[in-house]
Amino acid sequence: MNVLKYLLVIISFFPQVTQAIYRIYSGNIGDKKIDFYISGTSDNSLTISYVNTNDYTIISERLPKKVDNEYVYENYTYDLFGNK
Repeated sequence: MNVLKYLLVIISFFPQVTQAIYRIYSGNIGDKKIDFYISGTSDNSLTISYVNTNDYTIISERLPKKVDNEYVYENYTYDLFGNK
């Protein structure tokens, strides 16, 4: 029974261990309260995200890629509640 309990604990925490999410800033920018996060498993998949707590949209920005001597940013916007 103890082995099963330890196994279930390890399985339940496995996603948190493999890809940790760290809060790096929580505060105000202008009149908006936002939280910045940095996440990723390696330098190639590093993502900087921030959450606007007024309308709960999540904006993710990957680190820039160098393409033809220019830096290219990839931006993704998610709306948690499906607002338009």
